[in-house]
Amino acid sequence: MPFNSNPEMICHYFKELLSDGKEYSMPDIIEYVKQQHGDMGIDGNDLSKAIFESAIRNFLRSDNGEGEYSLVRRGKFQRLAPDPANVVNTVCWNMAMILSKAEQDLRECFGRLIRISEMPDETLFALRDTGKEVFSLLNQATQAVHTLQHSQNKDMNQCLGDGQSEGMKMTM
Repeated sequence: MPFNSNPEMICHYFKELLSDGKEYSMPDIIEYVKQQHGDMGIDGNDLSKAIFESAIRNFLRSDNGEGEYSLVRRGKFQRLAPDPANVVNTVCWNMAMILSKAEQDLRECFGRLIRISEMPDETLFALRDTGKEVFSLLNQATQAVHTLQHSQNKDMNQCLGDGQSEGMKMTM
């Protein structure tokens, strides 16, 4: 089958592998794709783990239909029946990943701004206070996602993992 990109090819084989409803790890997925397509991507370059992770992460975020495919626990992917609980879990997981990335990006941005020594003290204090407020809002949003997921299905903790949302604090 001709593919237009490595992510398209990876996602095709990802869905093919998970069609049996069993759980698979990233090494399982990589091995399967390489058995089906070979070690080289469609562009002739090696298929790195990062390419696989990025393709699958983007697939789960955007092309996942009704949440059929999910990260069911740390490092394990599975095709699930598209029921409302799975959709909520997938949405929660995606929201948690977006919030986590936003926190990481904001920490980096605030860190760069703080290192600028020409800023007057009052500007640095205002920046610090704004940063604390932003991280407080991010923490509240993450906690809301965590609560939503747990209220939907108290026995499963696949959305945020083992307390990943806890501890978002701004220190400057």
